[in-house]
Amino acid sequence: MSSPAQPSKPWTSVDELEEQAVPHLPASIAGYYLGHSERGVTVRDNVTAFTRWRLLPRCMVDVSTVNTSCTILGSNLLMPILIAPMAMQRMCHPDGELAVARAAASVGSGMILSTMSTAPLADVAEELPSSTHALKWFQVYVLSRRDVTAHMVKEAEAAGYTAIVVTVDAPRLGKRDIDDKLHFDIPPHLSLANLKALQEEAGRPASGHSQGSGFAAYFTSLIDPSLTWDCIAWLKSVTRLPILVKGVLAPDDARAAIRAGSDGIVVSNHGGRQLDGTPSALDVLPHVAAAVAGRVPILMDGGCLALGASAVLIGRPVLWGLTLGGEEGVRAVLSTMRAELELSMALLGALGANFSGVTSAILSFFPDTARSLRLDTIYPIQGFQRWRDEAAGFELVFPSAWSADLSVRRRLAEDASWQRPSPGLPPLGLAPRPSRGPVVAFGPRGTTGEENISVIVSRVGPSSSDSAQSLFPDEEGAQAFLDRVVARPSAGITAALRSLRTRTDGAGRVYTTMDFLVSSPRWQRANLSTYVMSGQSLYTLNCQCSAQNASDRARMFQVVTDNFAVAPRAPGQ
Repeated sequence: MSSPAQPSKPWTSVDELEEQAVPHLPASIAGYYLGHSERGVTVRDNVTAFTRWRLLPRCMVDVSTVNTSCTILGSNLLMPILIAPMAMQRMCHPDGELAVARAAASVGSGMILSTMSTAPLADVAEELPSSTHALKWFQVYVLSRRDVTAHMVKEAEAAGYTAIVVTVDAPRLGKRDIDDKLHFDIPPHLSLANLKALQEEAGRPASGHSQGSGFAAYFTSLIDPSLTWDCIAWLKSVTRLPILVKGVLAPDDARAAIRAGSDGIVVSNHGGRQLDGTPSALDVLPHVAAAVAGRVPILMDGGCLALGASAVLIGRPVLWGLTLGGEEGVRAVLSTMRAELELSMALLGALGANFSGVTSAILSFFPDTARSLRLDTIYPIQGFQRWRDEAAGFELVFPSAWSADLSVRRRLAEDASWQRPSPGLPPLGLAPRPSRGPVVAFGPRGTTGEENISVIVSRVGPSSSDSAQSLFPDEEGAQAFLDRVVARPSAGITAALRSLRTRTDGAGRVYTTMDFLVSSPRWQRANLSTYVMSGQSLYTLNCQCSAQNASDRARMFQVVTDNFAVAPRAPGQ
């Protein structure tokens, strides 16, 4: 294309956008972007999978402010919508990837640049300045020439990209009948900018053409088909950037990716363009989320935050906007999607940065789905389950790979020192319960009890404050509390405060969270504890692990404490 097309009329949906954009593209290029492998079973199911779910709105929620911002691997975005890696975007518009990058930067989105870009990765990086709310990642195929892959990765790191996304579901290109029928190949006036040196070294024209070969044959000649999970370690030896793997559908592969050192998972079936007949990404997402159990972020092609994704990737709609309006067209697509997300969140009553309120609680189930799921145990973001205790009046999330652990309950019941009456806390009038153990405790299967999440509910006297913050109004008070209640000098046990923070829920209840380290001559344990008062009850959520595992569990425990909530208590309860 030599100049941008113009929409024939204002569009109000992505379907209308596609209808207007496709006629402006040559048939072979439109076929490449719209195409699928073989019979197109998977590409159709990617769409119909969403019809198997329904949204269940919650009423009487203050939606005067809706926050669509999120944080992914340290990058702060204004929306959880990223642009998927897509090849050869200059086939849609002369500015191609440069226009897409500028649009993403202007609206606080993010872009994953493809190895098969028609613009050099350094040039695209300049359009995504670090000063903006814009994420820039680089996608790689691991080539048979590992030295070329390593060079691209190092160049991306030097250019300011903040993560590498390695595609793992394309050891060969899928059988794309439309491309074969229309003889698709890279247009003669374009080149794969990041592979020029390789092409020229191999004696190929920079466009990627060779005598008698199309794009599929050329692609297959480049890719290393012998990849194993050892490749992740190799990539980490090349760069200090986080490594995400794209193309995971099987929960076992998600676990293998994490064991290999991956820093994130992209659930994807390549838009139905590789193996036909695979399940939709949406259908496998809850299972992958359960396998990941919050250890790394999960992204998904097409996207569903409510079933376990941290953010979503979009592809074809960006290309249609690029075709019709260049940078402005892409900006319009992203802005529309953000506005639709914000409206949907408001109508659902799902609020909050990082989408702590967007969980499968907002989903309503078809009867066959409901029979296979416990509706009181749902999957919030990033592989957690939710536990509700109606009698005690609280709810929390815990890693879906963990289970209720009776050994933890027994051990804590024997040593629940912070629940016993203390002469240092006369205003609270802490009274022992008939059972001094936690209401509930969770831990990894086979745990010895050192690593756990537990909740204790303590009855307090009528003279106590209505806020747990009165226990420790500042860091000095918090340390004094730990010295009185947690430390045991006679046994050589000390407790050292590391940080203190508070949050307030919609009912005005103050949740005070302390990060502290408990040490003895033989061990050290890291704790993240949240305290909140409701009625005449003090709720204590405690997340505990060995000090050496604290950095690995920090993100998990943060999710747990941020989602802990108590229900209003009736007077006298």
